[in-house]
Amino acid sequence: MTTLDSLKYLESLKLENIFDSHVPFPNDCLAGMEKLKQLSLGSLHLDNMFFPTLASLKLLEGLHLSFCLGVDQSFADIRLFTRLEALTLSQYQPRSADLVDTLANAGLPRLKYLSLLDALPDEKRAQLYQGLPCLRRINTERH
Repeated sequence: MTTLDSLKYLESLKLENIFDSHVPFPNDCLAGMEKLKQLSLGSLHLDNMFFPTLASLKLLEGLHLSFCLGVDQSFADIRLFTRLEALTLSQYQPRSADLVDTLANAGLPRLKYLSLLDALPDEKRAQLYQGLPCLRRINTERH
């Protein structure tokens, strides 16, 4: 993972299935990637410092999390991503009131595109559009 530390100018990174899903991914190795704009992580175990650590990535515009364990431990810290424009959560059941409430209250000022696993009821969609002022589209993988 020390190799990732040296990639300061990398703009896009995708990591999937590279670690034992029971061992937390060392997310601090991403903190030095000051030019990172797009991050996609799949099938990794993330610890409770994942969102606070990644909040230091001031240029991060797109975040895709697919079947990552432990995201719910610090999901409330998604509010720290003030430059995030696109968010994909491929593991969550959006019927979870906590997920929708957390996103709607996060105040992500630039979030335009949100992708979730399942379709949302109309009232939950309305809640997200109301709470996220720039939200243009909510995509769902399953309808």
